[in-house]
Amino acid sequence: MKTFLYKGIDTAGRTASGMVEANDSKSAREKLSRQGVIATKLTAADSGGDSFFGFSRSKFGLDARIFFYRELSALLLAGIPLSSSLDTLVDAPDTGSSRHTLAAIRDSVKSGVSFADSFVQHGEGASDYEVTVLEAGERTGSLALGMAGLADFLESRKVLSDSVRSAMIHPIIVGVMALVLAVGLLGFALPKIAEVLEEQGGISLPGLTVFMMTAGKVLAVISLPLVFLITAGVFWLKRQFVRETKLSVDLSEFVFRVPFIGKAYSILVSLRFARTFSLLLAGGVPLLDAMTLAGRATGNIWVKRMVDHEADQVRHGANLAHSVRKIAPLAGMLPRWIEIGEASGSLEKMLSDAADYLQKKWELFINRNLKLLEPLTLVLVGLLVLLVALSVVMPLTALNRLGI
Repeated sequence: MKTFLYKGIDTAGRTASGMVEANDSKSAREKLSRQGVIATKLTAADSGGDSFFGFSRSKFGLDARIFFYRELSALLLAGIPLSSSLDTLVDAPDTGSSRHTLAAIRDSVKSGVSFADSFVQHGEGASDYEVTVLEAGERTGSLALGMAGLADFLESRKVLSDSVRSAMIHPIIVGVMALVLAVGLLGFALPKIAEVLEEQGGISLPGLTVFMMTAGKVLAVISLPLVFLITAGVFWLKRQFVRETKLSVDLSEFVFRVPFIGKAYSILVSLRFARTFSLLLAGGVPLLDAMTLAGRATGNIWVKRMVDHEADQVRHGANLAHSVRKIAPLAGMLPRWIEIGEASGSLEKMLSDAADYLQKKWELFINRNLKLLEPLTLVLVGLLVLLVALSVVMPLTALNRLGI
């Protein structure tokens, strides 16, 4: 059975839309006809790139995925089979616009495809970390616990993202207003003042004013190309990070060397590694497989390759903590926690405790630097306003000396 999205007209002449399950499109139209609906448009739910109802389909967004992981985890923990749980979620009123995505995942699972592979095919927007956890959870029979942990992790990440956006609103508004003011003064007021000074005997403009006017003209010329280049560069970098090329590996390593960003990213990568490693060990995954999958879950190609190499060393008798210590982004406090876990026979618990500690450290790092970001932005905006004001006041002072 496949799920089809339809749009049509009912017996009363009203527009009708929704989903229907059938073996093929012909059976779907016949089923709708028996229900009194003439289908004017019919498409399979798993046709991911198509559009329906005149709108292109959106990605399986973060909020939708959190809801999906949380609800499906609860249903599975209650003992409901996976296919029946997916049926329940597809029919749930809270599913909203992601219903067609869930229907496509359900159809794929019912056709015999694994849940993780079905999610990769139809759950557009999910990260490598999420897919790795789902794959490992399905393999070990701990899918429900894995999704519950995913929901918690994504919710905490969403809270931090919302905090960043909230903290940036005020500086962005102030910055935009300052730029508008600067463009108005440098582009319109100062040229008029310059004309007046030249008419009054060829008096030259102050150096600062000339510099600011020149800067304004240069920015006016290069602003649009600069925005285009930055946007294109971001998309290009994202594509490079996805591909396992030498350039993508070098870029993945370079991120850790960037001041401020590198430290934050190291904490995040260590958190993902420890959390996934702990979850997989708790689900019964062999240590070497769990280590390799945890490396994939970091989302960094360079770290993944290093973890694969060190996992091979552990396979040949190397110490786990010593091997993890060789991976620079993970070489902080994590190897010590692993040593304690190995010595006490509670590696899974120590990794979980390490992940909790890293989670708090990550949140503290972000929140602390967010508090510094707003005043720093305001200081920079204030300096810009001061320079613009001086650029305007200095020529006005010259005009005042002339008695104009």
